[in-house]
Amino acid sequence: MKTKIALLVICIFGIMSLNAQTRFGVRGGIDYSTMNVKLKYQNDSGIKGLLSYHLGLISDYRINDNFFLTTSLLLSKKGFNQEIDDLDSITKFRVTPYYIEVPVLGEYKLKVNRMNMLFGFGPYFSYGIFGSVDLDIKSNTIDINYSENIRWSKYGDLFLIESEKIVYSYGYSKIKRIDYGVSFEFGLEYESLILSIRYSYGLANLMWEYYTNEKMSNQNIGISLNYMFSSKKNK
Repeated sequence: MKTKIALLVICIFGIMSLNAQTRFGVRGGIDYSTMNVKLKYQNDSGIKGLLSYHLGLISDYRINDNFFLTTSLLLSKKGFNQEIDDLDSITKFRVTPYYIEVPVLGEYKLKVNRMNMLFGFGPYFSYGIFGSVDLDIKSNTIDINYSENIRWSKYGDLFLIESEKIVYSYGYSKIKRIDYGVSFEFGLEYESLILSIRYSYGLANLMWEYYTNEKMSNQNIGISLNYMFSSKKNK
């Protein structure tokens, strides 16, 4: 499955590279990531975001002087921190999934003096590749530190040790691999450089099993700096 997705992305970028209307570049930036978490039988309070990052490739296809189709192929770190104070103990979670992410945005460019203002909107699609859940519980009698890889699948709770049972009961280590949502972007372009702000809202419920109104979905806001290489038309 991973090989098929990689080949599809390579083919898309290869076809686009043959078109003189297409530019390619590199993209990187920092994010503030969190999750919208709602659980029925567990304490979902204390959810806080964490600093993360994204990096990869970007391309834009010029439809006309004002409208562009922009897509990226990114390694994106997401997740959240959670701290639960139960009076006699403090429980901390740190959930950090990593995705291969492909946002596809329709983009409008408005020329202002020597710069362009960019307004973009469109879907994103993500595929989870690895990640971890770190658990820390401290009290007068307990000091537990535990780390587990995200399994990206539903699994049974038999023969689990105590710390595994805690992570399992929250569902943080068995989230779904496929994520998707919508992105909004605003940016400024000057020659080959683009500085942009993008907000992404996950529409996929990442929980394998859930009751009514339970949900776990990604949310992300980030700043990117892009460097675009000259297209064939501009050479």
